[in-house]
Amino acid sequence: FVALACHHATGLVFAADSSGQVWKWDGVNWVGYASLGSPNTDNYPAAAYDPIRQELLLVYSFGSMFRFDGTNWTPVSSLAMPLLVNPSPSWSYPQGHSMSWDAGLSRIVLTTASSPGSTSGTRTYGWTGLSWVQTASPTYPPYVGCATYDSAHGVSIVFDGDATSLTSGHTWSYVNARYTQLGVSQEPN
Repeated sequence: FVALACHHATGLVFAADSSGQVWKWDGVNWVGYASLGSPNTDNYPAAAYDPIRQELLLVYSFGSMFRFDGTNWTPVSSLAMPLLVNPSPSWSYPQGHSMSWDAGLSRIVLTTASSPGSTSGTRTYGWTGLSWVQTASPTYPPYVGCATYDSAHGVSIVFDGDATSLTSGHTWSYVNARYTQLGVSQEPN
């Protein structure tokens, strides 16, 4: 699993893999850039750029978080992390999560899902610059594949395609702390 993001202030494009390796795109090839340690295997990365703070955030599903300020990658205190791993045996580590900048909320939004097809472990958080604040929604996508902000329409778009079971996904909007499944006529699969 790989997360891609651009640090817009510097124009640097990064890829982070589940092993903790960060790669920089040089326009032709991926070049090793930094090693952020050795996270657990099956550790799902997600990344997004915060234009207000001019930093790129990288979150791993097992609770590691890093920020890139344009020069250096630094770890973020675990106290700032959302509870991605619930101690309850009925809830497993996230099977998918994504992050994107939401200009309408002026913050990065992180959505996690514990298992495909179940919304019981789906959670959504907003980054304040210091910590994550959980938001509630009456409905959630059953899986989180990827997300981005649609600036033309002023909403975050989440696609819940599940690559692990090869099921077709659905498109959701996220606005005013509420997910709505969109009735689109054709979706990627």
